[in-house]
Amino acid sequence: MPLNSLLFVNRRLILAGLGLWLILTLITLGGCSRDDAQVQISVCSDMSVPGELDAIRVTVLDEARVQQRTGILELLECPAERVKTLPQAVHFDPVAGDVWIVVSGFLDGIERVRFERRADMANAPDGEITTILRRACLGFSCPLGQTCVNGRCDQVPREVSSGLCAPGAPPQQADVGREPADVAVPDDQTPVPRPVYYCPQPDVGLDAADSEESL
Repeated sequence: MPLNSLLFVNRRLILAGLGLWLILTLITLGGCSRDDAQVQISVCSDMSVPGELDAIRVTVLDEARVQQRTGILELLECPAERVKTLPQAVHFDPVAGDVWIVVSGFLDGIERVRFERRADMANAPDGEITTILRRACLGFSCPLGQTCVNGRCDQVPREVSSGLCAPGAPPQQADVGREPADVAVPDDQTPVPRPVYYCPQPDVGLDAADSEESL
């Protein structure tokens, strides 16, 4: 075979090999991209912030209910008094297998409501898992394998459907705050309401009369 023909054939073989390597590389990257992507866990609710909730905790347990992921989202930032309304989302690396998603709602550090669901994080549709905290479930404590759904303990669901989480649904609104009593004034004057604060306020001290009484 002439040298020119041999070089031409070798060049074609090299190009074909490079093309095959490129295709295999793209397939490999495509297959890994989903596994490496984080999963979004959305938390929706009909409860007010911060009057009923001021923080949420999201925990991922494996099939044996061993904690694998956890995160806390503060809905009230102090002292700036910034309020985050629901829905909110946290993002985790996926956990293999059929996991348990546990979402707790807190007020002043006390758990007030909890919801659980099962999910396959690695194959979550669009990489998102929806959860919901309902006012009707305030104070519920359900046995293992059950969770509060619409005000009663039921089997932990695998699917969650709620208009509160639907695309385009209006966000849950912040409430008017934890309103203190009005300032005491003489009967012939109009009561002046105190400012409403979400966050704890520093003590302003006692007046002179109160100071003398405390001695």
